[in-house]
Amino acid sequence: MPQIRAQPQNAVHIALGNFFDKRNQPGLVRRGKDKGTGEKQRPLAARAPGEQAGQLSGLPAKAARERTADVLRHVGIAEERYRPMGGYSTGMKQRVKLAQALVHDPRLLLLDEPTNGLDPAGRDEMLELIRRTGTEFGIAIVMATQSRGSMLFHDWMYPSRMFFTDKLVSMGAQIVLCDPHRCIVQGPSQLYSEKMESPDIRAGMALVLAALSAQGKSTIRNITQIDRGYERVEQKLAALGAKIERAME
Repeated sequence: MPQIRAQPQNAVHIALGNFFDKRNQPGLVRRGKDKGTGEKQRPLAARAPGEQAGQLSGLPAKAARERTADVLRHVGIAEERYRPMGGYSTGMKQRVKLAQALVHDPRLLLLDEPTNGLDPAGRDEMLELIRRTGTEFGIAIVMATQSRGSMLFHDWMYPSRMFFTDKLVSMGAQIVLCDPHRCIVQGPSQLYSEKMESPDIRAGMALVLAALSAQGKSTIRNITQIDRGYERVEQKLAALGAKIERAME
């Protein structure tokens, strides 16, 4: 049966304007239906903006709740996510907004002064969080299969991001999936050709690099996922000397 599904956006801009401005409080309270109802304003917890953003990006309500909990833990807001945001420090508010932007796993993240108003320690913590957010992707796992020794990868933000490793195992990689968030890679391993489906943007690009490292001819289907994040990637890699081409089946 044909279906129409909302697709998550590929980029999010974090503006540090008046989201937490107490004069109009759009991010601090849930407003009543109207001023005449006498309904009390209820403080808004940190999980609410993320859940709303997730659903607006096309996630089902349950998935949005689970994803929001994951990203809030990633930015350092765990049990605090149930507390009203009105009592949060500036650093905590910045982390909540970063989590809100990460809920739908964006390809591009534009940050507008994410360290504004933070003390030196808070600034360093925020920059380290941003750096770690930008580097914990599947491509590093492929590189580890060609490196000597053991390496533990821990992605505590998205539990499904490690699942593509079964495709690397089918190619000959020595990978132990400890749980949905962690895997251990033992290298180096000789990789062999395989026919695979690209599950998403980052895993798809990781599989492209794995195929280039493997013996034989590999085929990767569902490349529209890869095209969303890496336009004409086969032409760019071929220009560097890679043996890669786009084929029609």
